[in-house]
Amino acid sequence: MPNATDQAAGPLARRLVGELRRPRDNQPTSLSEVPSPLPAGEGTGEGETAIARADAQSSGVGSRRPPTWADAFNAAVEMLCAETGCTREQLLDDGVHIVRRPDDAPMHPAHRRFPPHPGWISIVSTGSGGVVAAQEWLLPELRPLFEGCNRDEMLMPIRLARLAEVASQHNVKLYGPWPRFLGASENIRHVPPPASYTVRVIDRDAADRIGDRLRFPNALYAEPSKTARATMLAAVAERDGEIVGLCGATSDSDTMWQLGIDVIAGHRGNAIAPAMASAAARAVMEHGRVPYYCTTSANIPSMRTALAAGFRPAWVEVLARPADRPPLI
Repeated sequence: MPNATDQAAGPLARRLVGELRRPRDNQPTSLSEVPSPLPAGEGTGEGETAIARADAQSSGVGSRRPPTWADAFNAAVEMLCAETGCTREQLLDDGVHIVRRPDDAPMHPAHRRFPPHPGWISIVSTGSGGVVAAQEWLLPELRPLFEGCNRDEMLMPIRLARLAEVASQHNVKLYGPWPRFLGASENIRHVPPPASYTVRVIDRDAADRIGDRLRFPNALYAEPSKTARATMLAAVAERDGEIVGLCGATSDSDTMWQLGIDVIAGHRGNAIAPAMASAAARAVMEHGRVPYYCTTSANIPSMRTALAAGFRPAWVEVLARPADRPPLI
């Protein structure tokens, strides 16, 4: 989603991702226990995404069953493998791997619809080890920075500062490390709106017709026709007929729809955001897609919103974008 970029160091984000290791509600107690949607050793490849394959195997043509945690996590893993060029094993083991990002990575169906650009760099960790990915011509500059480091050392500010210097020489700016949260049928909870407020879900057409869009920069694109990541639906919070909050869901990929939230000043702190996130996430899952939630490492209120709605921390990432383009979250 479009967003302001508040940058901070990553200890909190790493602690949040560590939540994945805790047993809860009979869900997998380690990443290795989550069933793989891919043959062993394969992290990228052509063809359908994980949710599309799961739909094909479920009852009914074009089934839209809500994704389970295993579905959601597998879809995220497939996406991250497609974007970095790593294997599933490299992403989930406890080592730090430096890999070449394929030039055709944006063509993979699991890849998020970010505009391709030269100088692509990304760092990702699902809580055990990590992956550092870049285009081949950048690897000689990255290897001395990351070879031999562990997960925590990979995201140390001094190392990221040196990486930012390398990136700036190629007109690229780094963002992160940022925490990412996943929703699934087992963990997204119903959060009712507070008294005197209502929350309803609207479809894409209605979302595109909302006026005064600049009041909701995190939830809506200013010009919906100028993005590859359309707002597929939105949860709208109202009081006395006035829109006071929005939570948009953008189709970042065929399987992953990202939530972005805005609450108008004067209505914040009333638990409106968790109610909208809950409603939007459940609507996304009714479409058979995975809702995921992004924020920055310093935005504690946003993280509280994600957790209150039932989202679980799933990975942290550092992303790169050309310095002359708008910020990316």
